[in-house]
Amino acid sequence: MEAKRVLLPQIKRDIKLPCVLNKEEVKRLLKAPKYLKHRLIIGMLYGCGLRSYELCAVKLSDLDFERKTVFIPKKKGK
Repeated sequence: MEAKRVLLPQIKRDIKLPCVLNKEEVKRLLKAPKYLKHRLIIGMLYGCGLRSYELCAVKLSDLDFERKTVFIPKKKGK
């Protein structure tokens, strides 16, 4: 005797694309803060796609100026 298969309807997910700024908008965003420190914070968050807690955890040893890279240890999920 064969077991009957039950087909469930698939749930449709809205696939929303992230909002991406154009070059002029990015320049204005980075020029907006008065202090260089704040410009760097915004630049790292936007340019590297970091979460705020990831940026707070960045150490000098995580920066590789020769390769122009930043090491961000995986903290969320698996």
